[in-house]
Amino acid sequence: MLRMRFLHLVVLMLMFADASSQSSYFNTCFEEYWQGSFTRSVFTQNGEFISCGILNDSSSYYGEIAFVKIDHDGNFTIINYIDEIGKRHDPGYGGSFKAYNNGFILGGSARIPVGGSYEAIFWRFNNAYDTVLTKTYLNPIGGKINFTNTNITQDGGIIFCGEYETQDDSLNFLLLKTDSVGYEKWRRIYSFGKSNTPYSVKQANDGGYIISGRS
Repeated sequence: MLRMRFLHLVVLMLMFADASSQSSYFNTCFEEYWQGSFTRSVFTQNGEFISCGILNDSSSYYGEIAFVKIDHDGNFTIINYIDEIGKRHDPGYGGSFKAYNNGFILGGSARIPVGGSYEAIFWRFNNAYDTVLTKTYLNPIGGKINFTNTNITQDGGIIFCGEYETQDDSLNFLLLKTDSVGYEKWRRIYSFGKSNTPYSVKQANDGGYIISGRS
């Protein structure tokens, strides 16, 4: 049974136009769950919202990644969640959760509060939101590594951007390319100063990549 948590979807608004051009809306705050939880990615599927976010455990403050369905009337259902004792999961920023090959993909990270180590993680799920593949990617010096955004490449592989800590304690842009099953092809690190966070990555028409973020 799920423990008490707080999931706050700040604004969810859906407009449906019927034959007479009338519209209906909902704007719902879901407050059954423990404070500190939130949603990150939302997309539509079969007329419903599918959301990926975090449900926080009030007893340990470890985070669980939750998949939530909201129908066109605003009804809220938890479909599934990722829970691993001793780790605080983060699903990455908006757009990290995507439909892919009759299932879904997600790029994110996990932190182990005891010791403070990080790992970047790639998940694949089937249509029932069950995990069918998990790949982890480490920082060899033990520093921070995470995935903040995920996108699909022209060859059917996956491109991730994220944060990567180097030996001088700088936080840099990480760009990491895998095939469709998460096998790492290459990674690149870009530094524009002491603290850098990428928010989005996309493949350009010429085959290169565009990253947006802050420095």
